[in-house]
Amino acid sequence: MPIVCESRIEGVTVHQLGAVVSRRVVLPATISDGEIDLEIPGITALFDDGSLRAELSAPGRTLMGLHAREVIPAAGSTVGPSVSALETLQLQIGERQRRKHELEAERATWASLGLRPRLRLVGELGAMPGRISDALAVSEFLRQRQAELDAELARLSEQLRVLEKDLQAARVEASQARSGQLDGSRRPERQVTLRLTGDGPIEGLLLRYVVQAARWWPVYTLRMGDSQTSAEWLIEAQLAQRSGEDWTAAQLSLSTADLVHDARLPELPALRLGRAQSPPRRGYRPAPDGLTALFAGYERAFGSVPPPRPQAAPAMLDMPELMEERSKDVAPQNAPRRSPSPKKAAAQGEMSRARSQTQSFAASMPPPAPAAFPSSVAQSVGGAVAMADMAFGGAPGGMAMPPEPASSVEPAEAWLDFDRLVLADNGDVVRRGRLTVPVVDVSERRRAVAAIEALYDVVPERGQFDHVFIAEGRAEVPSDGLAHRALVSRASAVPTMRYRAVPREAAEVYRQLTLGNPFPAPLLGGPVEVYLNGQLVSTAPIAPVDRGGTVTVGLGVEDRLKIARRAAHEEHPGGLLGGASITETTVTVTLRSSLGQPVTVSLFDRIPVSDDDALEVKLAKPGKWKPYDQAERQAPVRGGLTSTVEVPAGAKAEASFTYALHHSAKSEIVGGNRRD
Repeated sequence: MPIVCESRIEGVTVHQLGAVVSRRVVLPATISDGEIDLEIPGITALFDDGSLRAELSAPGRTLMGLHAREVIPAAGSTVGPSVSALETLQLQIGERQRRKHELEAERATWASLGLRPRLRLVGELGAMPGRISDALAVSEFLRQRQAELDAELARLSEQLRVLEKDLQAARVEASQARSGQLDGSRRPERQVTLRLTGDGPIEGLLLRYVVQAARWWPVYTLRMGDSQTSAEWLIEAQLAQRSGEDWTAAQLSLSTADLVHDARLPELPALRLGRAQSPPRRGYRPAPDGLTALFAGYERAFGSVPPPRPQAAPAMLDMPELMEERSKDVAPQNAPRRSPSPKKAAAQGEMSRARSQTQSFAASMPPPAPAAFPSSVAQSVGGAVAMADMAFGGAPGGMAMPPEPASSVEPAEAWLDFDRLVLADNGDVVRRGRLTVPVVDVSERRRAVAAIEALYDVVPERGQFDHVFIAEGRAEVPSDGLAHRALVSRASAVPTMRYRAVPREAAEVYRQLTLGNPFPAPLLGGPVEVYLNGQLVSTAPIAPVDRGGTVTVGLGVEDRLKIARRAAHEEHPGGLLGGASITETTVTVTLRSSLGQPVTVSLFDRIPVSDDDALEVKLAKPGKWKPYDQAERQAPVRGGLTSTVEVPAGAKAEASFTYALHHSAKSEIVGGNRRD
């Protein structure tokens, strides 16, 4: 008898799309020696086929087999309360809509009736008052009936309005419900069976598998006090998953790498001149001859008899031949029969042979896996395979076998997916002794993955590195498809507040917080929430930062620093002798502070530039300004200037520079921004 063991989720490694789940199997205190089977139920049915792995920590024991099968409750699966309420509302709305359509049709019928009390004979003039009275009575009946229908339609419309409102609320609740509230207590799941041999104690047993409907992205938090001399930097993660099972008290690992990456080198096709060669054979071997004889003893012991073969559907015939076949069924027994022509008889014989070969080929083959054959092969055998599938009512036991290729046909890819292939049961008289592929309904899996893919993609923000972040403590992530926040790591940092202004573009001073990356790991790009004394003051994005890099966070405008820029122009003409004219512009930047401490403000400005040889621009009086090319932003500029100004607490400071334009006296400056 197999030993049934419970299991719990111990750790999860979440990638940019998908996750690797690790389950710890709870083993009994004593386990007998020798060959034993362990059964682990209660695993989600949405994990990827072929991804199941087992790690056994037992020096004296060996893992001989690992198998997972889907278990469907005998009483049928049930939906959760959220889905049940949604389905009930949909049924109620459908019933009332059908009733409303019936009443509308009935009212239209009554409204279309016309009352014309005509007389068929002239001698019936005395019956006119009676006919008019009957017409008025019928008219009153129609009016009352239409009024009743109108009242009933109004009542149904009000009920539909209320139900539609309840349906919208139920949809919102179902979209935010957990896996248990959606799937109910009875739902399809996977059961894993392990076969162990040997003796000795078992220290631990771990199962790992891959689920695709999972994703994470980073969120950062920066907390500072009044002094702003120290800060706490937190790395948090938003996680969303719809794997069909809740991650309760799980150790999280967050990876920026792709879960599956094709690292194969491209194969260049060889071009050869000469005779055509057959394609190389792949890892497929046909079933041996006499396979059915292996089960003769099983049939004698258990009396299993293959089911009778149903009559195959007729092959396609032309319309004249089909009419001729039908006429044979209704013709009398003594009716003369016309013998076909030799050419037609040969064609019919060839069709009969092809039909018999197709029927035998279809009877020995189950339906193919999707996209298993090339298009030409699928067109030739797809009809026969589909005919056999309909004749036998689908694969027994929920199994399907890849199409068995002939010697000249390229083997299907489904035959080479060895992780999914299993040997059919002895009771399956159609496919026993052959490798089969379990049929898994992937529609729910695809819907779950599509819902998670629409949330966020961390690939554009991860930079050119791959790293694994180990989360502190354990987290709980329900299987509801919603984003849940979990703490990853925290560290102390020393921030530096910088003030920057470009008065030529905006009369505002901006705050920037700079601090070194306090973690021994690179940081992804993402939003940063900045808190000052527990209050949220700003939310700003950051770019990817490597280890040892500098993080810059913008905090917006500093309202306690006012800035003004003035430009004064002075022209010096060249005189009567035609010398060079000089236009001098003096730019003065004034800063006024209402802060309680002195600050340093970095100013950025720009002087005109020209490629005209007749115009020369010179920085006449630079003052404290220095050339600036903006190379650190990888966006160089010409004519840039920068200066650093110390602004005392509650006082003002100025910084000025003068540039001169030298040009011929025969020309003058036209256009441009004269305020600069």
